[in-house]
Amino acid sequence: MSKLGPLKILLAVIDSEYPNNIPVEEILSNKKLVKKAIKLARRNGLYYYFISKLKEQNVDLSFLGNEHWSEEKALLKLKETIALLNDVSREYGIFYILIKDCNSVPHIPRDIDIFVRAEEKEDMIKALENYGMRCEHSDNIETTLLSESYLPIDIYTKIIYFGNEFLNEDFLFNSVEEKETFGIKYLGLNNEAEFMLTLLHSLFGHRYLTLLDFLHLKKIKNSKLSIKFCKNYAKNMNWGGVFTLALERLNLIQKEVYKEKKEITFPYLFDTNFVMKCIQQINGISLSYSDKILIYFSLFLDGVKLKLEGSALYSVIKKCTPIRKALLSLGYRSRSVRGDRYS
Repeated sequence: MSKLGPLKILLAVIDSEYPNNIPVEEILSNKKLVKKAIKLARRNGLYYYFISKLKEQNVDLSFLGNEHWSEEKALLKLKETIALLNDVSREYGIFYILIKDCNSVPHIPRDIDIFVRAEEKEDMIKALENYGMRCEHSDNIETTLLSESYLPIDIYTKIIYFGNEFLNEDFLFNSVEEKETFGIKYLGLNNEAEFMLTLLHSLFGHRYLTLLDFLHLKKIKNSKLSIKFCKNYAKNMNWGGVFTLALERLNLIQKEVYKEKKEITFPYLFDTNFVMKCIQQINGISLSYSDKILIYFSLFLDGVKLKLEGSALYSVIKKCTPIRKALLSLGYRSRSVRGDRYS
């Protein structure tokens, strides 16, 4: 049997599809590894789900102190934020879609992403401000609203990477279905639109795939998902080759984790050569030497950001407003020069 690691412990507890021949009780007896698994879960958006599963196994979580209370507060904020969006939609007649929800896996996100029509973006900002939120940042890359009472809200009006529109507005609004999380209903995307958007944003938006996103994509893929529809849509939108490569990589990761039971690193960082290969699969794209240099630099920044997020230095940066804003500004600029457009 392969050596136990935090990834194996985490998956053995939260995913019934993970092949495991050791009783969960025996796995959880190793407190040191359990703590590492909790750290891995927290970094990958799975802390709430993992802790909930541990509680079901009657695991002593006293070492967490009062940390679980912050999760309860975050859960309340999540419910109140979705309720706010529903209220705004009804009161102001602004149709929104909650995107990248990963609702197949119970979790509490750090923020909420919504998609609105471009002509209604300013109306949505004003409506949310009327409810006490403040617009922290707004340009053609990102629009973020903050409040002490709600989770941060990011507004999207475009899904454009490297100058190419991957999912257009009409397609997204024609792919809406009612969903539910923690008893709160909202409008989200159907399987095909959700699968393509999550896969794209992981590959081009972040350059990494969290374990939460991976599990969500796996569950969608194993359910009623039309791969043929996705391939045809991607082909018509000039990124058929990108979809094929990204799907192959997703399948490879699944094979390594579930069949070969490798302890690979999550968030999973897509290597630079693979991302560049995907970019070159976009039909009609033409990159000059300087374009490639800028993209390489942008991808380098994405990799540095991911490594920082897992370090003690990241906590210091988050608390230092000038440094945090400077890094955010650098991130906006790097995405801008490579032709990304979200808002």
